[in-house]
Amino acid sequence: MFRSDFDALPVAVKVKLLADLAFERDAFAMKEAPKVPRPPKWDARIRRKDGYQWASETDLSSLIFWHGRAQEGAEKGGEYAERDAKQAKTLSYWISYREAFPDDAWTGERNDAVVTARPPSRSPKIHPWGARQKPDPRPSLSDNTGGADDEPEDDFPPGLF
Repeated sequence: MFRSDFDALPVAVKVKLLADLAFERDAFAMKEAPKVPRPPKWDARIRRKDGYQWASETDLSSLIFWHGRAQEGAEKGGEYAERDAKQAKTLSYWISYREAFPDDAWTGERNDAVVTARPPSRSPKIHPWGARQKPDPRPSLSDNTGGADDEPEDDFPPGLF
C-alpha cells in the first residue's frame, strides 16, 4: 500500500489498520495503557471583562489561552497571584479533559446544581456578574450588646398606656 492509498481511506479504517500493525509488531507490549481523564466534577468560571464564561463551554484552544494568562499572572506575582495560580490549576484539569473529549457536552455540578453544559465553543456565552451584596446600613439585633446604657425600645406609641 502506498501513502496516497492510505490517505484516501476513511479515518476509522486508518485507525483499525494502524492498531492491527502495532499489535502485530508488539509495539504496545512494553507500554502501559494511558489513563483516560475523568470529567471535572465542578465547573469553573473564567473571568472576562464583562462577566464570566464557563470552562465547560470553552474549547481546547481557548482553555490553553486562559491557562497561559492565569499562569503568567501567578508567576508575575502581585495582588492576584494566588487566585491566578488556583485558576491555572483548575484550567489544567479542563485542558486534560478537553484533549481527550474535545467535542463532548460536559455534565457536572455548577452552582450546587447538576447541569449539562452547552457543547464547547471558541466563543462561549458571557454571563454577567450578579449584583454585589452591599452591607445593610441598619443595625441588626445581633449588634445590640444589651448593656446597662441601652434603653428598651417600646413598640407602643406614647400615651397609649
